[in-house]
Amino acid sequence: QEEPTGKNPPDGIIIDYFLKEKSNSEVTLDIRDARGMTVRHFSSKDTMYTIPDVNIPLYWIRPQQILSSEAGSHRFVWDMHYKPLNIPASYPIAAIYGDTPPNPTSPWLMPGTYTVILTIKNDFPGKQGSVFSQPLEIKMDPRVKTTIVDLQQQHDLSVLVYLDNVKTLDIIQQLMSLKDQIKNLKSTSKYKLSSITDLNLQIHEFAKFQTSLSETLNALLNNLQGADVKPTIQAVAAASKAHENFQTSLKKWEELKLKLTLFNKGLEKTNSLVFKTGE
Repeated sequence: QEEPTGKNPPDGIIIDYFLKEKSNSEVTLDIRDARGMTVRHFSSKDTMYTIPDVNIPLYWIRPQQILSSEAGSHRFVWDMHYKPLNIPASYPIAAIYGDTPPNPTSPWLMPGTYTVILTIKNDFPGKQGSVFSQPLEIKMDPRVKTTIVDLQQQHDLSVLVYLDNVKTLDIIQQLMSLKDQIKNLKSTSKYKLSSITDLNLQIHEFAKFQTSLSETLNALLNNLQGADVKPTIQAVAAASKAHENFQTSLKKWEELKLKLTLFNKGLEKTNSLVFKTGE
């Protein structure tokens, strides 16, 4: 930070908005694609992520941004990515003093036409709030000569890997919760301690499988998003294999949830293991 430098423009879509007065309700910002699908959602009720233990001074890290509901003029910057994965943030070695963003964990969006929608929800129940929209066009860097067909393949494959990882991480979170519940579970008259131990072992082994799968998917995404080029044959094959493993993991998860359901039948209701049956 001792080097004298000028400040670069924000590295994303700059969205300026003005609120005449403070909103005690929620303010939201949605980015929708040409089909009307929401590709990114922000809210004034969002919370900041926890910065993990890092081996760099914290003054290098970019301050986190939450959509403001205060009165006045505001500037919000969207990085043109999908929602980041729910994993601890990491930071690149190419640091910028006071402005180093975390490494991206989600794909870039495709060039194209989008719509930015700002919604100020009314503070009074039953009354409609205010909605404002503006068109937005994302253009590819003119120096990139990759065809739109190849860019679409890169995007679609990246999104497949990304969505598989979103679900994989969700299952891992549920498995960790189940392990904590079992740890505190006492044996019942119908279930011996050995039954609980066996179930805990199955959850532990499946969690290891899921963690390895998530790491593979994350590495694949980094590979696919490393440059704006047509995915290699090897990358396509690796993504296809990872998706097969993901489909296998879903089947294993359904089998494990069935075992948990049967296991719960032998427990008192207050001791039942909680998991998301709809996931």
